[in-house]
Amino acid sequence: MQKRVEKARGLTQAIERREAELAELPPTDPQTAEDLKTVAARLSESRNQIADAEQEMAKLQQQADEITADREEAAAMAGKRPAATVAVITAAIVAALAVWQGITGLALAWALLAVALAGGGVALRILLQVAKHDLHGLDSRLAGLNGRIEQHRELVARLQAEEAQTQKTVAEALKQAGVETVQDYLAADKTRETLARENEMDARQLDGLLGESSLGESSLGESSLADLDKELGEANLERKALADRLAKPEMLAAVMDAERMRELEGRIKTLDGEVKALDDDLRNARADLDRARYDVEDELRIEEQVAATRQRVARLDDYRKVLALAGEVLEEARQQTMRSTADQLGPTIEAYLSHLTNGRYDKVSMAHGDFQPVVFSARKSAFADPDEELSLGTREQVYLACRLALAKLLWPENGPPLLLDDPLVNADQARRLNGLELFSEIAESRQVVLFTCSGEYDEMADMVIELPSPA
Repeated sequence: MQKRVEKARGLTQAIERREAELAELPPTDPQTAEDLKTVAARLSESRNQIADAEQEMAKLQQQADEITADREEAAAMAGKRPAATVAVITAAIVAALAVWQGITGLALAWALLAVALAGGGVALRILLQVAKHDLHGLDSRLAGLNGRIEQHRELVARLQAEEAQTQKTVAEALKQAGVETVQDYLAADKTRETLARENEMDARQLDGLLGESSLGESSLGESSLADLDKELGEANLERKALADRLAKPEMLAAVMDAERMRELEGRIKTLDGEVKALDDDLRNARADLDRARYDVEDELRIEEQVAATRQRVARLDDYRKVLALAGEVLEEARQQTMRSTADQLGPTIEAYLSHLTNGRYDKVSMAHGDFQPVVFSARKSAFADPDEELSLGTREQVYLACRLALAKLLWPENGPPLLLDDPLVNADQARRLNGLELFSEIAESRQVVLFTCSGEYDEMADMVIELPSPA
């Protein structure tokens, strides 16, 4: 009996000590503690998102500054391009004269003339369009970057506002509890939970000891009855005092009978199941939140890619329009050049052809599209196609007159030498003599070199050079 009383006294003292400690702790509850844990995690995540967004904003701003510098440089270069046009035109003419020595033919000579006549205006218009295209492309890229910077700036502002509101809510909860930090609140709640659990366990043991205090009295000797009565009275007083303390709200859980205990255990099991279900729901919600956050970030990335692709399509469309305009300008210049050249070549070709044919063919018309000549036939009273309706000798004389006229148009004076490979081999005697007279006339302003296997031209030549026959 004495041992039970001593044990009961020790349990009572332990309960009183914990009760005092509970009274000194800040007022906390498990639900608020769990909410504070969630809020703290959310604040940490928000700060990380703000840091990431600010870092991305810095990168985008650097790109925008680089594009601004490129735009200023492109604008400065656009003002200098007209001067460069003169150099481009000069280079085109020099290149044409350089390749003439290695390539002969009527089509090439006309093309060189077209470039020389139309190059200035065409090059200037193309370069101006290219400069506008460059500036427009840089403006589009700059606008896209500024839009992305504004999106990140709005995201940072929203996150900062949410963080400020969350911090305000946390500060109010901490103020009510009388603590300074979330860690202090969680530590106090953990201590309260531990002390309450230990008190509940000691209260169960004490209730058991006090319930057994009346057992075995009949077996005790008479000498010990007074002592037992005294001890029992003291124990009952202690039990009453303990019951009063246990009547307080924070100790109600310690005063219960066996049925109440079974009910409580059943309730605890139910709550354990509910807690487990809530834990599962919490994990699922966090997983959904992570997926949702990933989806949002992925959507933003896709939107950025779509915007970049649209900008690239716009730049390519601008480039296509520039090329189309350049093609139109070049075609217009080519047509103007062909018409002007045909008009200038016509009289000279007619004079040369009339001289070669003794006046039989003295009217020639040039097609403006491809310079294809047609010759007026008095016998047919219509223009004839040399390739279809004239003899081989006459056809060769028509094209010879065209080439000689083109050479005169390109180099009116001091032109390069003319290299002729037996051009009158299929002409009759009269036309060969007319051709020699024409060559002699042309030789007064430039050198004429005539390659032939016949000796009938020797009398009219200034110099005859006999080449050895091939082995």
